[in-house]
Amino acid sequence: MSKSHDKPILEKILSRYDQLGLIRKQIFEGNATSSKMERLRNQSREKIDEINRHIEEHGFQGPLSQLLKRYQLNKYQLVMILALLRQRLLSSNTHLTGRELLQLVFDGTYDILQGMALIDSSSGFVSTGIITVEPAGRSSNDILESKFRLSDRIVNMIFNTFAETAGAKVKERPTNKNNRNRSPYSNNMSYLMDLRWLSLLYQKRTTKVFNYDYWDEIGLGVAEPVLDINRQMELLRKRISTRLERTKVKDRLYTWKFIREHSLTEEETVILITLLFQEITEGNAYLNAVDLIRLTSQNEKDLIRKRRFFSPRKTLMRNKLVQLEEMVNGKELTAEVCLPNWIIEKMLSGEAGKSSSIDVDARLDFHKYLNNIDSVDDLLDDLDT
Repeated sequence: MSKSHDKPILEKILSRYDQLGLIRKQIFEGNATSSKMERLRNQSREKIDEINRHIEEHGFQGPLSQLLKRYQLNKYQLVMILALLRQRLLSSNTHLTGRELLQLVFDGTYDILQGMALIDSSSGFVSTGIITVEPAGRSSNDILESKFRLSDRIVNMIFNTFAETAGAKVKERPTNKNNRNRSPYSNNMSYLMDLRWLSLLYQKRTTKVFNYDYWDEIGLGVAEPVLDINRQMELLRKRISTRLERTKVKDRLYTWKFIREHSLTEEETVILITLLFQEITEGNAYLNAVDLIRLTSQNEKDLIRKRRFFSPRKTLMRNKLVQLEEMVNGKELTAEVCLPNWIIEKMLSGEAGKSSSIDVDARLDFHKYLNNIDSVDDLLDDLDT
């Protein structure tokens, strides 16, 4: 489905929501006669149905449709997403209370009681991070007084897709020979960051192929088909190769030297880089072995072929580049995987015994980088030459 087809559908969805808001406002004011109030309530229900129907019947492929299908959201939760999006756009206060969300879609007391389950912390709507909840002071258990907001991850998905749909142009960057795509690597950090991009694309593909939520927290979304993600990966491989060729002195590319020393494949490298950033950015050194197998697999057949990736005969285990813990009955895929400390030091400083491999400036670079990875447009802009 083309983006030009998506645009009018998206406009209709948002227009219907604005109309719903006007109807709900009249209902809240309570000035209408009983017969008019009933008509307004009927119109409200019709608008909610229209919003849902526009997504289901017209083949809209944007983030709203993806959220509905992936997390099996209903039409009321869809309206709540639109309400929180509008709140984010038009107000400095990005929250709505549970009571405000429920009153957007329900009228009767019984319906509101039933609807509370939709925004309960155990519901998929909240537990998957689509919306976040902040307890209101002492009333920590009062779902009606709690404050809800649309997560940054979902906001970014909608913003990015709408920008693409509306034909917004990505900011042009210099294309001279000294630009980032073709310049030699100046230090280990610049090389490491390109490998980080590659690991994020692997994670993104895994989220798409296996309908898997874990890697979705990276914030890149899964709007593109797998073929497009593979194209991005190939562009990045070429960029890395070109920049390495132009790097005459590689002595300070400690990560590159480590990869060469152990003859690591791209997949093995991606596993190590993923574990490295997991520890640095999350403060949690462990990932499940089966998740890392998914990370390196393009389909279920590939998953079966790579099930022995962490066997003692393979490079990562044979060279003691990873540690497996908490195995059940000696089965590698049940283990939790982490990097030995000496690997982290070797990749970041080139010296396994160096006491401090990540100084303050390096940590700031990591966090600045992570703050800028939520835009697919930026990624494509970096990769296209």
